[in-house]
Order: sequence, then structure tokens, then C-alpha cells
Amino acid sequence: MKPKEFSKIPDNFFEHMLSLKVLHLVNIDLRELLTSLSCLVNLQTLRLYHYELGDTTLIGNLRKLEILSFCGSDIEKLPEEMCQLTRLRLLDLTDYSKLSVISSNVMSNLIKLEALYMVNTSIQWERGNVGIDELKHLCYLTLLEIHIPDPKMAKGLLSQKLERYEIFIGHEWKGQHWKGHSQTYKMLKLSLDTNEDGIISQLK
Repeated sequence: MKPKEFSKIPDNFFEHMLSLKVLHLVNIDLRELLTSLSCLVNLQTLRLYHYELGDTTLIGNLRKLEILSFCGSDIEKLPEEMCQLTRLRLLDLTDYSKLSVISSNVMSNLIKLEALYMVNTSIQWERGNVGIDELKHLCYLTLLEIHIPDPKMAKGLLSQKLERYEIFIGHEWKGQHWKGHSQTYKMLKLSLDTNEDGIISQLK
């Protein structure tokens, strides 16, 4: 298989695009994130698909972002600066397979988040990383896609406010992702080695 080829763009490329509201980049080499991205102060949608990422702290400056997608990209940690994206309504981390660390309090500060996609990541929920509890207190969250290896971590996650969801609980489901979404899908997959009454009771 041939290695993935990435396009490159100059660092000052976005300096004079102050009115830009939507940016969608695919297969771009951003191992050194463009400093001119900070100029996009009115950007509302940023989609960065399948590319190599370096330092992503600059994204925290895009305070008007409502939609942010890193789908299929290559990074291990979401920075603390993302706490500043308090207008974010949708965050897509699908197939972000190397992502293992989300700084604590990042999720809890995304107070307007309505949709969160994070299937097929390597988040270490059980190692003092970002807590599941941060997701439980997102008042506007109605769409959730997530894999939680440890069933004990999932207690209290299921909520009546969730309208659409794809939730995998148990180590068995790592790397699996249902691709056939509809506008009304509700799917829960459980793989329990022990009787986890706290989860089963939520199925009511």
C-alpha cells in the first residue's frame, strides 16, 4: 500500500480571510498548525479530515466555532485550550484512533455541546483521564457515539435526554463502528463479564 500523501499550504494562507465561516480540509499536512488559523475569528465550522496534526492549541482561539471535526486524524491529545470553545455544538472525534488523552475539564466546559462522536478512539477513561462524569453533566447533549471499555464507568451515562446514540460498553467492541446511521438511530451494545446491575437497570 502506498503511503498517504498530504498536501501542504503556506503558513500565512488564512491571514486575509477574516470573514470565513466554514473551512473543510482533507489530507492536509498540518504537523505544524498554521498560525494564520488564529485569524479566522468568525469561523463557525472547522472540519479537518484524515490528516497529520501537530500542536492544536491554536484552535482554542476560534471562539465562535460551533462545529469541529477531527475525523480520522492523527493526534494523541486534545489540548486544554479547547475549554474556550464554549459555543461548540458538535464535536466529531470518530476514528481518531491515536487519541488517548483529553485534558480534564475540556468536555465540561463545552456547555452547549449537542452532539459528540468519539467511537474508535483510545481514550483511557480508567486512568484518571477525562471522566465520564463530565459528559453526564452536558445539559444539551442529545446525540452520543462512544465506546467505554469498563462497564463500571458507564453507570449513569444513559439518559432520557439522549435522542440518538451508538454506545458500545465492554472491551470486546474496540475498533467497531456502525456505519448505517439514520436520523433516529438508537443502538446499545453490551459485553459484560459480570452482572452490572447499574447498567441493566438503565435500560428501562
